[in-house]
Amino acid sequence: MIISVELIAVRSPLIGSGGALEIENGATLSQALDRLNLPGGETYMTIVNDTAIGPDDRAGRALSEGDAVTVFPPIKGGVNAGDGARRFRVPGPPRGPADRQAGARSSTETGHNPRW
Repeated sequence: MIISVELIAVRSPLIGSGGALEIENGATLSQALDRLNLPGGETYMTIVNDTAIGPDDRAGRALSEGDAVTVFPPIKGGVNAGDGARRFRVPGPPRGPADRQAGARSSTETGHNPRW
């Protein structure tokens, strides 16, 4: 049977960044991922027909003719806070007297929030 595969931010030696993949009837998501021979060491995120399938459920998720499978590496990034946690920074409007002295105006002075 044939399924459709879309690979995001990863390439398969078998189908590049995606396309049709022929697999055995009754094959599971785990078997399809093995067949793609993706670069090792990553726990990839997987979606089948708009439903996320976690790593523990892949072996039991049988695929059907025409299923659409999307695979991508986990999203990474952020700022290390020093305590092992990763936090994201969102830039905000200038704050404090030093910012206003430099000619910047705060969002309360301009009447709007520049982040929106």
